[in-house]
Amino acid sequence: MLTPLQILSKHYLSFYRLFCSSAFSTSCRRFSNTPIVERTPNKRTASKLGKSGYLQSLVRLSGIATVSSIALGIYLYRNETHENYATWTGGALRFLRSLSVGGMIFGDYVWSMKGFRFDSDKGASNLHNTHLRCARRLLELCKKNGGLYIKIGQHIAQLDYLLPDEYCHTLLPLVDACPTQSLSDVYITFIEDLGTTPDQLFNYFDSNPFASASLAQVHRAVTHSGQKVAVKLQHRGLKEAAKGDIATVAFLVDSAAFLFPDFDYQWLVNEIRENLPKELDFIHEARNAERCRTNFGNRLDVTTPDIFWNLSSSRILTMSFEEGCRLDDAESMKSVGLSPADVSRIVSEVFNEQIFLHGFVHCDPHIGNILVRPRADKPKSPLIVMLDHGLYRELSPDLRLSYAKMWRSIVLGDRQGIIESSKALGVGDYYELFAQLLTTRPWRDIVSSEVDLDRLKMPNSEEYRLRIQKYAVSAVTDISHLLGHLPRPLLLLLKTNDCLRSVDRALGAPLNTFIITARYCAKAIEQAELRSAAMGHVSERLLGHFRARRDRLAVEFRIFLFRFYIWLNILLHALKEFLPKNVFIQRQQVYS
Repeated sequence: MLTPLQILSKHYLSFYRLFCSSAFSTSCRRFSNTPIVERTPNKRTASKLGKSGYLQSLVRLSGIATVSSIALGIYLYRNETHENYATWTGGALRFLRSLSVGGMIFGDYVWSMKGFRFDSDKGASNLHNTHLRCARRLLELCKKNGGLYIKIGQHIAQLDYLLPDEYCHTLLPLVDACPTQSLSDVYITFIEDLGTTPDQLFNYFDSNPFASASLAQVHRAVTHSGQKVAVKLQHRGLKEAAKGDIATVAFLVDSAAFLFPDFDYQWLVNEIRENLPKELDFIHEARNAERCRTNFGNRLDVTTPDIFWNLSSSRILTMSFEEGCRLDDAESMKSVGLSPADVSRIVSEVFNEQIFLHGFVHCDPHIGNILVRPRADKPKSPLIVMLDHGLYRELSPDLRLSYAKMWRSIVLGDRQGIIESSKALGVGDYYELFAQLLTTRPWRDIVSSEVDLDRLKMPNSEEYRLRIQKYAVSAVTDISHLLGHLPRPLLLLLKTNDCLRSVDRALGAPLNTFIITARYCAKAIEQAELRSAAMGHVSERLLGHFRARRDRLAVEFRIFLFRFYIWLNILLHALKEFLPKNVFIQRQQVYS
């Protein structure tokens, strides 16, 4: 049986047309076709967006809410004895709450910005205040709805180079401060899944969680054998609510696409629909963690928690208790004798190794999912502890190779290579935009023939970040179309790329990722070419080996030149500081 949210998501346009005239939707389309950073409403447009247009939009949005409420009420009345009554009631409230907040945000932007130039001082001030109000509404919505909404809010908070600061800063608390469930719910989950209470399963169980995320909370505990463990407990009702919440997000995305045809984020709904069930299965997460540890068996600088299978289920995951600094806490790292630059390097190596060599990638590497502490055998060397293994992506060998060639072409400034790799990845004519999304650099810098990789560095300045945000708004249609047609694995790789770039900025190593990515993509291409050559005749094997080594050396030589360029700049800077002082001292000695 379809849920009411799924029914509404499937047929809501029919309901909507009962309340909406074509004139309003036409005006919305006309208004949305002009980039927001350049738009100045003329008198006709301003009148459409004036008081009457605003009230009409509210009436029509109220119409959606009314129809939705009736449909949900009928369903719940006819199924009030259904065992999932509470689940559907909660889903209905989240749906209507989302609809209400979405309508208020839409109305706020239309009403607050009518008649203002966005590039004027008053318009900029108005836009700032509107962003702030709407971001706070979105924050409250995520907190009240919980679960999936918090997860979406967390990702929005990390897109600080694309989205307005008001949204990123306002939503940042969602990374750490997530709601917790009551102790009675904790006990019920233990009894349902493991047949007994946590007090009986453990020698000690802390009833207060020390951490809470969008999907689960974590408690300290001690096993009967005396080992400290972390018990990850899924929030109750998430699995049951997932389908309804996904339908709600789909409804909102489809509604936005109907009002603004350039807004096409169906790819986001598809990703959530595919990945959320995996993240809600903790057995799946435990297997991912063990596979990750096996893949890094030859490295001593990365680890994952031990899994206690006899104390775990699909909603309860018991792991060894891991301690360490937060990934963005450079001062704490220094206090224990660790170098933030070393940490940034190792994190980049770990994820690039996953992408280009293993083909099994942790796709949620935000700052809350990685801890850092000194190694037991080398106290001055960092140990990276990877947490939260619920979301991984398998990459096919062909996709890995094409992605590696894409990055190699970016590093070498090879325009033709970027075009060919983009076509192999399914990007097509959007190769320029795709390369800019990967690097957050202008196309002219990406294909520059300059030796130094500094052309790929994202300047850590407010002016540059605002310029990137402005470009993202003006290119929203192309970005939306590109993301909608990318292969799904690439979507999660873009998210991973965003997270790694955020880590580099936090630890003050903005070029680490680019240099390390260059090395690993060259290694991946070399391995692929050597495997291909091994299947041919002697002459083909020799030629294949030559090509593989040549391509690898081309990238390594570019990196060498870049490092030499940095060394030379440091030397020249030191000479400028040192020489005038010594010359002045010598002159003083001569005259004395």
